[in-house]
Amino acid sequence: MKKVAIIGYASRLPQCRDKGSFWQHLLTGDDLITQVAEDRWAQAYLRHPQRSHPGTSVTFAAGSLGC
Repeated sequence: MKKVAIIGYASRLPQCRDKGSFWQHLLTGDDLITQVAEDRWAQAYLRHPQRSHPGTSVTFAAGSLGC
């Protein structure tokens, strides 16, 4: 059995400035998923109700990290 040492980690989470705010969101049960901004993609062109339709999307919800 090989031993592994984790010497650090990093993460970026939707709507979280730091790991403390992430835990607060978890405790309060917040939904951190938002809608992608309308001007980011041509949503009217890319939206299609069938998931199997190639090159399209049925939703534009995302856990966005922002800028």
